[in-house]
Amino acid sequence: MIPFPFLSDPLNPDGFRPNGQEADRLLQEELMRAEYASGVPQLLRDFLEARLRELLDFLHEFDAMTSTPGKIMLLVLAMILAVLCAVFVRVRRSHRIEEPGYDLGLVPELTCAGYRARATAAAAAGNNALACLESFRAMVRLAEERTVLGTQPGRTAFEAATALMPAFPAQAQRLCAAAAFFNELRYGQHEASTADYARLRDLDAALESAIPHIAALPAPAATPAAPR
Repeated sequence: MIPFPFLSDPLNPDGFRPNGQEADRLLQEELMRAEYASGVPQLLRDFLEARLRELLDFLHEFDAMTSTPGKIMLLVLAMILAVLCAVFVRVRRSHRIEEPGYDLGLVPELTCAGYRARATAAAAAGNNALACLESFRAMVRLAEERTVLGTQPGRTAFEAATALMPAFPAQAQRLCAAAAFFNELRYGQHEASTADYARLRDLDAALESAIPHIAALPAPAATPAAPR
């Protein structure tokens, strides 16, 4: 919870009651706090500052007619609005992981063997998260090398898993879980263990040894006939 020291007891007759200019200064200082800067984009902060400035102007105009406690309560409401906007932005950011729209980050020149080597090296260095990421990429690259998947720049983890499920129905559940875990790791929402890496490595081996259900894959586009 963000503290508001000058608003701790607005109805206390012995407490601090800022006048219009003092309240303006305190509001500016409050909006510069790290809690707002880290959670609210600049455009939104500018919008909030403009709206709060209008509120302060309104308060200044009615300074003689409005009681100090009433003005302070309005300031409290205005700052609550700013806090809610900051929370809203942070919640939106934290839920981006659930959106299946993030690139796998495959490097065109790296083969499946190359990704497996990178996964092994990361695991040996104790970086289990990177080992899991590279292991999942190895699965996708292997599917491309076997022509189970076509090469598709910008493919996401969920797109890859969804495309592989018809070809490997026995591994469908594990593929879906692996794609979700990939996103959680890549966007910092989860930690990885050696057991997690072992599971992904086992899935990679299972996919390599399985015979894909080619009939379940989309038919390739027909080649146009040469003009006569």
